[in-house]
Amino acid sequence: MNFTKEEPDVFVKHLNREKGLQDLMELLIESMMRAERWDFLDSNPGNKGNGFLLGKSYGNGRVLEFRIPRDRNGNFHPAILALLRDQEVEREQLASSLYCKSLTQSQVGEVFGEVYGKHYSKASISRMIEYLKADVEQWLTRSLESYYPILFVDAIHIITAKEVLKTRHSML
Repeated sequence: MNFTKEEPDVFVKHLNREKGLQDLMELLIESMMRAERWDFLDSNPGNKGNGFLLGKSYGNGRVLEFRIPRDRNGNFHPAILALLRDQEVEREQLASSLYCKSLTQSQVGEVFGEVYGKHYSKASISRMIEYLKADVEQWLTRSLESYYPILFVDAIHIITAKEVLKTRHSML
């Protein structure tokens, strides 16, 4: 392709619009899946393409919507979708990690809103950490040893302002 000097500038300006990069990502993902299906159909004679399914993924704070190519036999599974699913697993692991660090479900949702640019409700976060709750329950109901040679005690003693003044007067 031959471009004039102005055409790349126009293209970059178009991408900098609100949805320009998002549109480009959607086109790239769809193109990669179509090319992968062509290779798959070439190696599987007798099988043909059979339309598209609508798909969504979240990335860089935006919702990507694209068409997933299908085949008649239902054997085609684009590799790029596995990568996008891995992002979902990472999101669940991040939610679990933040929840384990004592953030509430709404706080985890706020962090996700900042990172992914999409609001996650308490119910969404709860679904993400559902498997973690089973592990915690199993740990809480485990049997304990009958004898522990070491006892660790951690405590905080909070005193009022009156007690501080009493202590100060008694030291004088």
